[in-house]
Amino acid sequence: MWLAEEAHARGLAIGQKNAPDQAQELAQIFDFAIIEDAFYYEWADAMTVYIEAGKPVFAVEYLDMRGDFVRSCQESRELRFSTILKNRELDAWLQACR
Repeated sequence: MWLAEEAHARGLAIGQKNAPDQAQELAQIFDFAIIEDAFYYEWADAMTVYIEAGKPVFAVEYLDMRGDFVRSCQESRELRFSTILKNRELDAWLQACR
């Protein structure tokens, strides 16, 4: 993919944001994934192709979705994702999975 090639040519990393239907293809050329509300909508496991490729997945769940963050953290640990809970406004507050 052109974007990945251009980023890498400049010494930059490039990541996928959401779009689980593209994960299988993009995990081969992108360096990480950032996903939002994937545990709430139950598609987080689609991003494990990044973990299998030795690349990180950074997950954010938002307070306004009122999901079960404890359960999300448990699943996150099982999937080996790095997951936080944030306000949708993206202020400084956050809660990380422990």
